[in-house]
Amino acid sequence: MEGFSDEQRGDMLKKDYEVGQKIREVRGADMDIKTWGEFDQEKFAVREWYVKGVVPVGGITIIAAPSGEKKSWVAMEMARCLASGSNFLGHKEFETRQATVLYIDRETYEGELQARGRKLGLQNLGTRLYELSRPAELSLNNNQMMSYLESIVREKKIDVVFIDTFRSIAGGLQEEKAEEIRKFFQRFSPLKKSGRSFVFLDHCRKPSQFDGYVPKKEWLFGSQDKLASVEVLMMQRSKEGSPEISVWIPKNRVAPAHPPFKIFMDEIIADTEEKIMFSFGGGIDEKKGKEEEAEEAISDYLAQGGVERTAKEIEEALSQKNIGKNAITNALKSMREKDAVACRKEGARKILYRPKPPGK
Repeated sequence: MEGFSDEQRGDMLKKDYEVGQKIREVRGADMDIKTWGEFDQEKFAVREWYVKGVVPVGGITIIAAPSGEKKSWVAMEMARCLASGSNFLGHKEFETRQATVLYIDRETYEGELQARGRKLGLQNLGTRLYELSRPAELSLNNNQMMSYLESIVREKKIDVVFIDTFRSIAGGLQEEKAEEIRKFFQRFSPLKKSGRSFVFLDHCRKPSQFDGYVPKKEWLFGSQDKLASVEVLMMQRSKEGSPEISVWIPKNRVAPAHPPFKIFMDEIIADTEEKIMFSFGGGIDEKKGKEEEAEEAISDYLAQGGVERTAKEIEEALSQKNIGKNAITNALKSMREKDAVACRKEGARKILYRPKPPGK
């Protein structure tokens, strides 16, 4: 307060005190100021997990993927493991704490949902697993409906709620508006504080030509504000017709994120019935992953216009994806060996690449 008289300084301090008193009266016991030493002496519960590294007790997880990339299948398998008390994917790194689960599906036709459940054996889990596909409207951006859900959760002693999908229960929520997103997730605070957990399935945008295969947090709609409101973000990709699902956990604010890994989803016939079996497919080789990403990017790039390109032109075009030169070189070599691209030599060294004609 240099440059002020004693009287002026006294008036300013008095005003600060009066304003502080008014703030404390309004906020009541919400504010609790203490020294860091006092804070350091307090005891807090160690964070526990329903699915280790994926679903924290009293937390929110988002499982995100573009449409059609098996996120519902993965979520239903996770629900099965929770209800049965078996490790997710049968893997010790995803140790599971047995829980009572409610699965809410607002997008899948009920007959299809039932068929999927039978393939996973969900009908055999008794009162450990519940399903809610009605009422016809379920907007959790509504106090009455949120109270309805809370009453079900408490009555049935539900531990974990799966919601498929976020948008289907958001009641017209404008995902790009930060204040609306924050208010929406705040509705779940009372249940979170009582140890309940929520797993939201969410669509994210399909990658563009230069986005690459590895999912990014920015693909999530309203990502910045959603990410600030949840504990874990799990993202996955799956190619059509492949039993392999690739998984990344780009956000985990409770513990170090699990390295990227693969899931195998296999169809088998058991006792004349079709069954779906999930298994852990091991970690994702980052080097191989970059080369696979480069292969997909090269295929997409060559398909644009169908003209021949040199390796240098391909490298320059894909620099927007931050794919390294070595990955592109190795990918082009692999694609030639697999006959995945059409190419020809021009002169002594230059190779021209073009899209492989359909059916050849």
